[in-house]
Amino acid sequence: MDVDTTGAGALRQALAMLKKQNITVASAAPTVLRSWLDRYHLTQLIAPDRFYPTNRHAAQAYRQSPERTTAEPDSSAVHKRDDGGNK
Repeated sequence: MDVDTTGAGALRQALAMLKKQNITVASAAPTVLRSWLDRYHLTQLIAPDRFYPTNRHAAQAYRQSPERTTAEPDSSAVHKRDDGGNK
């Protein structure tokens, strides 16, 4: 895996932002990914029990998670139709 320090910094910021929003990050983490996360000191930003051997294991854990919730739609994304001032 070849990612530079800029990419590691961006991932660090994204993980911090997600944590502030109480969003849990999980990953199927093959050895190469774990070693890259370790090299940039990112492993500690993801709970140790949130690394899974495969995507299938990660998906199964998500489906069985008691903290699983459905996100509410973002009301700021709703746009009113502009009728050009004509009523």
